[in-house]
Amino acid sequence: MEEKKKIKYSIIAGIGVVSAAVIGVIIKNNNSNVLSKYNSSFFKKASLDTLDTEREKVRLMFCDMKYVDINDKLYYLLKKFDDAISLKKYGPHSDNFQLPKGGPHGWYLYKDE
Repeated sequence: MEEKKKIKYSIIAGIGVVSAAVIGVIIKNNNSNVLSKYNSSFFKKASLDTLDTEREKVRLMFCDMKYVDINDKLYYLLKKFDDAISLKKYGPHSDNFQLPKGGPHGWYLYKDE
């Protein structure tokens, strides 16, 4: 009787481990599909307003714990958005680059001199 309980518990534990692995794979694949539309042609064709709105969506995903498994990809994607926005605003070789006036983590205050 004792061996039947051990077998029963090991089967239940095995099913739990397999189902957790399957759920993890499903979540990871769903989160990776979110980023598939942000390729190099998207950044070339998008207008400045589109880049701003899409960057905000990515920033909100970066702050959300639901997407913690792709957080590093979101971080580098935000950098790509910043580079693309800077390129559209100021051109490829411009000295007019400025830090954003207000951002999600505070404000850049300039001295009036």
